[in-house]
Amino acid sequence: ATVVVAPPSAYLEETKKLLKQNIKLAGQDVSQFEKGAHTGELGAFELKEFADYCIVGHSERHETFEITLQKINECLLHKITPIVCFVDKKVLERIPQLSECIVCWEDPQNISQNGVYAPKNILDVRSEVESLKKFWPNITLLYGGSVNRQNIQELVNIDKLDGVLVGNASLDPT
Repeated sequence: ATVVVAPPSAYLEETKKLLKQNIKLAGQDVSQFEKGAHTGELGAFELKEFADYCIVGHSERHETFEITLQKINECLLHKITPIVCFVDKKVLERIPQLSECIVCWEDPQNISQNGVYAPKNILDVRSEVESLKKFWPNITLLYGGSVNRQNIQELVNIDKLDGVLVGNASLDPT
């Protein structure tokens, strides 16, 4: 199993120094632009010094598909594997480089709000995972939606699910 940690960009360098060899780093986001005057943006050309992966299209960013696609392109140009978050599976049909990405289904009804988790029936998650894998059998599929200590064991036991994206619960070190 591959473990990927996505600290805030200000801590990428320090985290890289502290991590064991078998743990990979991801950016939490990346600029859609190659280079230029984009104050506060982290370009893929900069991120590649620290991270092998980058989360793009996360639902809480409310970005258009076009922006997400630009970010995917920037990541791939700089040999960073994009972890593409999606709510609607129709988005996957529009990504030409899908085989080069990891995808993460975010169930909008199951995303924690201010640390309050919305429980999801594990059978519903399993059913959607099977549906996604039926259409895209070769994708690497993650699930993100209130992943926490209470449901992680059930989630990792879903046969066709390749992993999880832990959000708010990752802030609790216990």
